[in-house]
Amino acid sequence: MRIFRGLIIILLFAFFQGCSQDNSVEPVKESDGRVLLKIDRANAPKNVTTLTAYLTRTGYDTLKATLNLLSDTTADLSLQNIPVGAWSLRIDARDVSGNLVYTGQTNVTIESAIITQVSLTLQQTDGKDIGNVHILVNWGGGTNSWADFKGNPICRGLNSPSDQGGVFNPHVLIDDGLLRMWFTNSGTRRSTIGYAESSDGVLWSRTEAGPISPGKAGAWDSFSIFAGPVIKINGVYYMYYSGQSSSDGQKSIGLATSVDCENWIKTSDPVLTFQNGETSSFEAGDVIKINNAYYMYYSSIDANNDKICLATSTDGIVWTKYSGNPILSADKAWEGQSVCMPTVIADSSKYIMVYGNDTGSNPSALGMAVSYDGINWSKGSQNPFFTSQNVAKQWASCVWHPCLRKINNEWLIYYTGYNKHLNYGAIGLLQRN
Repeated sequence: MRIFRGLIIILLFAFFQGCSQDNSVEPVKESDGRVLLKIDRANAPKNVTTLTAYLTRTGYDTLKATLNLLSDTTADLSLQNIPVGAWSLRIDARDVSGNLVYTGQTNVTIESAIITQVSLTLQQTDGKDIGNVHILVNWGGGTNSWADFKGNPICRGLNSPSDQGGVFNPHVLIDDGLLRMWFTNSGTRRSTIGYAESSDGVLWSRTEAGPISPGKAGAWDSFSIFAGPVIKINGVYYMYYSGQSSSDGQKSIGLATSVDCENWIKTSDPVLTFQNGETSSFEAGDVIKINNAYYMYYSSIDANNDKICLATSTDGIVWTKYSGNPILSADKAWEGQSVCMPTVIADSSKYIMVYGNDTGSNPSALGMAVSYDGINWSKGSQNPFFTSQNVAKQWASCVWHPCLRKINNEWLIYYTGYNKHLNYGAIGLLQRN
């Protein structure tokens, strides 16, 4: 099962001011722009041989660029010296005989000194020269649906005082064939962290005891702790959990390490916390390694206006917030006021993010975004791709906090399902159709 069936194209509209440091390159005029199309040629349908991009605008000559997937060594397609203003972009994909097999069209606005990233869906044409406007780039003709596992939920509370409200926030680590899951126990007074194991990703065995406990009185995590992502660095497990010192206190992100996933040592201070008057709480969603750095994707939670942010580290211990935060904000109707709870994995030359929404009282849907650098993200046109209305047997009325993983070439999403009538949470599973 594959997260996207087909070619992904990211359209980067880059604008420059000033002179290049390379004197051999002619500087781009302030009123001109440049379009760069990043082609995921490895996933292109086999019948596609050429891609042609057209930019049209009344009163201007049509701009055109073509990429041959069979002969060109580059995977990029660029258009130069584009005057600022509103343009129509069309991309045609043709087969070896020149027949139009996929096409897509959208409107773009080029502005001075602005960098914009958009994407486009190419739909099958059945030989007809027509196109549709879309946002996420995806080859049409395949299914992009996810199905709720019929045996959900796959992990429940043990009906003990530590998890009478159920379990939430799954974080899965693939560890040499063994799947490890950490999650939040919702207790009668405060939250703790639970643990389970699986060999197939479906059947899970859990214990009542959690891997770590809240801190002592006066500690930053003395009231409650919440599960976070776990990575393995040189044989050591690094857990990035959240904690707070009171029921209404702000959450910070802490670090606990272990060599056996049983005995954990917590650092005395959080590794990521609010500073300089910040009012947000922080919860880590996922941590991945990109080149020689670790990228932490976390939720910045602030009065029902949550955003997705990024922090980076070279050692997994000292973290620096990205200066361009947030990297993803709510701007779609289905998202409500917030986007949060990001989970990210690498897939070939791109990165896939799944995230949740928060409408204030009913987090009910999941969305997807794609990036080629782990920083700049394009949201999917088929968002939300899963909502609480798609839950099998109506076992949950809210869905949130996803965890995306690729296990034995199968795409799986673990998520929190919450039943508002029972006031109880459990962990469910989505499978790719």
